[in-house]
Amino acid sequence: MTIVINSDEVDAERVVANLYKLVNVIQVDDLGRYAAVSRDLAMVKVAADSVNRLEIMQLVDVFRARIVDVANDSLIIEITGDEIKSTVL
Repeated sequence: MTIVINSDEVDAERVVANLYKLVNVIQVDDLGRYAAVSRDLAMVKVAADSVNRLEIMQLVDVFRARIVDVANDSLIIEITGDEIKSTVL
């Protein structure tokens, strides 16, 4: 899991200390000193019946998103991109 925070050194150390308090945390690395590529990921569950399913699938194609799960009454959609693309939705 990647967690991004904008903070000073003291707050970053506080976040690391709190993460280590969690039972399932094995290792925490501060990657702030490395160059990075930042992307956003949104997973959205949408109610979709037989009436509106086709329209939702067309919107998914327009935004170059992906349907990752289909149920009788819903779809789970994954969309990735830079921050600007994520705010359009």
